Amino acid sequence: MFDIERAKQMEKATGHSYCSPSQLYRIILCPGSLGEATKAPIQPPSQYANEGTRKHGLTFKLLDTGSKAVLAGEIEEVRQEILACQDYVKDLEKCKRKQIGRWWNEKVVDLSPWGFPDIWGTSDFGYLWNDGRVDVIDWKFGSGVTVYAKDNAQLMTYAAGAIGYPDDKNLTIHLHIVQPPVNHFDEYVISFTDLEKWVFETLEPALITAREPNPPFKAGEYQCKFCPASMTCKFRYQDAVKKAKEVFGVYKQDLSTVNKTQLANIMEKINDIKSYASQIAIFATNELAAGKDFPGYKLVSGRSNRSWVDEDKTLDWLKGNSSIAEDQLHKKKLVSPAQAEALDRHLKKDSTFENLYHKPQGKPQLVTVDDPRKALKPSSVAAEVFKDSV
Repeated sequence: MFDIERAKQMEKATGHSYCSPSQLYRIILCPGSLGEATKAPIQPPSQYANEGTRKHGLTFKLLDTGSKAVLAGEIEEVRQEILACQDYVKDLEKCKRKQIGRWWNEKVVDLSPWGFPDIWGTSDFGYLWNDGRVDVIDWKFGSGVTVYAKDNAQLMTYAAGAIGYPDDKNLTIHLHIVQPPVNHFDEYVISFTDLEKWVFETLEPALITAREPNPPFKAGEYQCKFCPASMTCKFRYQDAVKKAKEVFGVYKQDLSTVNKTQLANIMEKINDIKSYASQIAIFATNELAAGKDFPGYKLVSGRSNRSWVDEDKTLDWLKGNSSIAEDQLHKKKLVSPAQAEALDRHLKKDSTFENLYHKPQGKPQLVTVDDPRKALKPSSVAAEVFKDSV
């Protein structure tokens, strides 16, 4: 059951809306998670979240001041990620230079004009152009999960909050994901009419259901992955147990033959169980690292690689105390295309430079059909899949 008082306490403690744009995808898929999440202990942000917040701050300062001095002291990898965000904005401005309207940089938006004052959050960057075009950009600095703009609840909420409920509804909204760590830049275009339809036909019903005395729960890998209550939610646990039983045949079925549908069903369930097990492992590690108990487990030191304490001193010592020839101590290798672009950003837009390298097709990945990436053609996949089997 949803407890509004507890939710308000969480807002005060965390500084984030209990119904923030980043959580709406989960609430839409599992309305019961809204109340369940408010019962979970407030966890401190992870090191990855803290680093993401820091990079958001650097991006804000760079776009606000236009000075690269804000990146002084940062490692080159971080510098390039932040500069990629600036480049993306500059490219948008070049396309629409004569139509510049107003823009925002780290703007707090809410859905009060739509009738949902409890939904608020900070939109990273955006433009409202004079010709009716809207650009809403979300910076992503994680590398574990690639984020897409299509049907992105967080981006659509930011767009709705930024434009309000205008009299002129002839708007074209461009939703952007800029995720430099994985070189991913994604755009999706939606009309105001479709945005309005999503707010009132998808988001509103989910919010109403989430506040009911006994809202429904629907566990699943996607919605449970970052849910604050995933480690205490009985529905997530029951779903995993049910799937495990199905995988290991604790139900009646015809086992005289095995078809592709049966195999696909097993794989789908196993993938979700594996994801849940990974979450439990992270939870257990955090508990033990905090000095708490996790039955039957302990933390030990894992494998690590050696590194030089001081390379210059090591080089001098090896020259006088080893039989290694000096030319063997230094391995010279041409920088990669990505490293060359990092050293000279203008190369990214140089067509001649593009002809100097090739980008081979990545190893085929097996994903579900709802994944937004384009499916590969069989002829382009077979050789890659079976090359290690020959």
